[in-house]
Amino acid sequence: MLILVHYGEIALKGKNRKFFENMLVENIKKAFKRINLDLKVKKVNSQLLLKIEKEEKERDKIILILKNIPGIYDFSFVKKIERKKNSSDKKVLEELRKKIIEELKEKYKDKETLTFSIITKRSDKSFTIKSPEVNSYIGEELYNNNFKIDIKNSKIKIYIRILKDEILYYYEKYYGMKGLPLKQGKVLCLLSGGIDSSVAPYYIIRRGVKVDFLHFHTFKENSLVLNTKIKSIIKIFNKYQFESKLYLIPYHEYQLSTFNKIPERYDLVVFKNFMLKIAEKIALEKGYDAIITGDNLGQVASQTLENIRSTSFNIRHTILRPLIGFDKEEIIKKAKEINSYKYAIEDYKDCCSIISKKPHTRVKVEKIKEIIEKIDYKKLIEDNYKLLEEYTIKEYEY
Repeated sequence: MLILVHYGEIALKGKNRKFFENMLVENIKKAFKRINLDLKVKKVNSQLLLKIEKEEKERDKIILILKNIPGIYDFSFVKKIERKKNSSDKKVLEELRKKIIEELKEKYKDKETLTFSIITKRSDKSFTIKSPEVNSYIGEELYNNNFKIDIKNSKIKIYIRILKDEILYYYEKYYGMKGLPLKQGKVLCLLSGGIDSSVAPYYIIRRGVKVDFLHFHTFKENSLVLNTKIKSIIKIFNKYQFESKLYLIPYHEYQLSTFNKIPERYDLVVFKNFMLKIAEKIALEKGYDAIITGDNLGQVASQTLENIRSTSFNIRHTILRPLIGFDKEEIIKKAKEINSYKYAIEDYKDCCSIISKKPHTRVKVEKIKEIIEKIDYKKLIEDNYKLLEEYTIKEYEY
C-alpha cells in the first residue's frame, strides 16, 4: 500500500524545512504504532511517500490516523508505474494509460452519469512528455472508451505525478488538519469542560504546539475527576498529540478562604484571575511557553473587553485566546467536527457556574486590585497550589 502525503505549509519553511519534515515523519510513525503498523517513508518533491505492508482492510484506520496528524494538508492512496531505464517515456505512458482505463472500467460501472478530468504534475522535468500532452493522451483514450470529459467541473479527477523513478496516479484526496507538526513548544490550557475550552486547544495543536490541561473542580478528591467528561475531552485531543498531562485542583479551598470576603458581583472575575495566577505558577515551574483559554469576546458577562483585561491583572505570562473572534455557531460546529461536543454538553458542575449568577460586566482593574489587597492573595495561591496533583493521560479517542 502506497500513500502520498502533501504537507503544504512546511514547504515554505526555507532552511528550516528539513526540521519540520523530520518532525512530521516522526509523528506519522508514532501514530501508526498505535495500530501496530510499520512503514517506510520516502521524501519526494515536497511530499512524503508512505509504504505500508498491510492489506486494504486497514484503509479506514489509516485514513482516520492521517486526518488527525498536525502538518498534513492532504493525502491519497496511490498506485505506481516504474520508470525503467530501458523503457522510453512513451512506453511508460502507454502502460500508465492502459492501467488507468482498466481500473476505471472496473471501478465505475455506471460511467454514463460521471465526468472525468486529468491533472498531471511533471515534477521530474527530464520526462520528455509535458503535462498538457499527458492530459491529452490519457483523455483521448478515456473518450474512446465512452468516458465523459469535463475539464472544469468533473466529478472524478485523475491525478498523475511524474517523478524521477516512477509515475504515481490516484483518483481521490483526503484532507488533513493542515498546520505544522508537533514539537513547536508546549502550553497550558484552562479546561472547564464547556464547549469553548474543549475547542480552543485544537487551534493551538494544529500549529504544532503541545497542549496540557489545568482543571479546577468541585469534588472532594482530585482522582474523582478521572471518571468524568474531563478525561473524555482530553482523550479527544490525544488523537492529535499522543498523550496529555492533566493538573487538578479542588475548588473548596478557594471557596472557604474567600467566603464573604469578595462582593458577589466581582467574585467571578476574581476567581478567573486566581485561576490564571495558578496557571502562571505552573507554567513557570513546569516550563510552559504560554497559557491558553477558551475566552470568546462578549459571549458571556465575564468576557467583555474590560473583564478580560481585569481577569488578566498582574499576569505576566503570555495568554493565548484562539477563539477570541469566533461566534458561538462557529465554535459549536468545530466542536462537533472534532467530536468534543458530545462531552462538552454533558451535565457537569463546573466552578464558574456556582459562583456569581449576575457578575459585573465592566469590572475595573483598579477594583480587582482593591479586592485582592484586602485578602491574603499570595497565601491563597500557595495554599491551593499545595493541593495540585498531576496525571498523565495516554488513552485516546477518534
